[in-house]
Amino acid sequence: MNQRHCRFRQESSLQYFPQKLCLISVIVIELQTWHLYEENRLLDLVDTEMISSCSEEEALRVIQVALLCTQASPSQRPSMSQLVSMLSGVIEIHPPPS
Repeated sequence: MNQRHCRFRQESSLQYFPQKLCLISVIVIELQTWHLYEENRLLDLVDTEMISSCSEEEALRVIQVALLCTQASPSQRPSMSQLVSMLSGVIEIHPPPS
């Protein structure tokens, strides 16, 4: 019975490992993005192949809105209607708190 329990634990940890790795990757990317934001280098995030198909203003707008969505406190995150307005350029994007 003990071996069975150990095997289950090993299989379940292997099953969830990719999800944990993905979460770690997301956290690292978010931290790198905040670092680039603080250095005013957000365009470094944009693939050089992609920058030719959109304006720098559009790319910066999307990245800034994404940073607003990562705020720890839900009250600091924009609503869906605000997101749509920000992405459409209807309302101004205020700098996210650091």
